[in-house]
Amino acid sequence: MEIIRIPHDIKVFGHQVHAFPNGVGDAFDAIVDRVEGGFSRPFYGLFKMEGNSVIYLATAFEKLPGEGRQLGYQEHIVRKGNYAAITVTDWHSKLSSLPGLFSELMKVEGLDPEHWAVEWYKDDDELVCMLRMKDDLPG
Repeated sequence: MEIIRIPHDIKVFGHQVHAFPNGVGDAFDAIVDRVEGGFSRPFYGLFKMEGNSVIYLATAFEKLPGEGRQLGYQEHIVRKGNYAAITVTDWHSKLSSLPGLFSELMKVEGLDPEHWAVEWYKDDDELVCMLRMKDDLPG
């Protein structure tokens, strides 16, 4: 586990996956097919619990202002700040281990319970699982 600092808010766009977890791959594929450069940009999975359900958003980094809106997607923000994080390489072969990694991260003290959990797909090999820390913590 490490702490990653995101220095600026990150604008992303995408849509909710209604058939979670089954529809996640298809949701990202649909975005990759529509954006310029395909998988040449970071992608983010944002999720939180709402009652007994997981709300999951498949999103892409916004390269150009208004890009997501022009493509008909919802806009979201990955807030700046410190995140408890675990990096996963060769993530395609380790998808079934992600819930366990987030369970480990949830044991960290000082998490922000109001913020979305984040899967940061840096590229086709590296994924960072992240939970945001409260703003009033040192560092």
